[in-house]
Amino acid sequence: ASGAPRSFRISPVWLGLSVLLLLAGLMFTYLIAARAVIFVLDPREATIEVSGLSFNIGDNFLLLRGSHRITAEADGYHPLDTTIEVGSERTQEVELALEPLPGRLQVDSSLDGIEVLIDGEPAGTAPGLVEDIPRGAHIVEFRKYRYFPLRQNIEIEGLGRTQTVAVTLEPAWGQLAIRSVPEGAEVHVDGRP
Repeated sequence: ASGAPRSFRISPVWLGLSVLLLLAGLMFTYLIAARAVIFVLDPREATIEVSGLSFNIGDNFLLLRGSHRITAEADGYHPLDTTIEVGSERTQEVELALEPLPGRLQVDSSLDGIEVLIDGEPAGTAPGLVEDIPRGAHIVEFRKYRYFPLRQNIEIEGLGRTQTVAVTLEPAWGQLAIRSVPEGAEVHVDGRP
């Protein structure tokens, strides 16, 4: 009976400890090799995702050296998709600025066919919605034949928001009585009947 093969059994406790030690060793190696990357976001409320293996602690990301794809999003801004290079420095700071979405201008008026110009460029007609206006200060001009033009400085909020402006144009015409011989002649002003 001494010739029976002995079975080798691994205790579940030793197996669990071995796995824990292996994971702890891998984590320690990662922490030694990783670099702290601090992302400075504009706007601050943007959410960020980093490709590959990374650990996030507050505003800090622990990343291994090399290239990493970064995506960032925020309401009212174009999404950002870029690649950064993590170097040998222990701590690195990366600034990421998202581009704001353009704004819209809802032009209300009792007159139809008003030409809208933004910074001297045709942008549409009013009443109606003028879209894709870059964020910032703009000179907006409203024109209609036989009315005085109206110029306004308007600060466009952007961020995909719609602002409203009410436009009232002052008439630039008066009454003129013309008698012609023969009667019933057609009169043109600036080439228009």
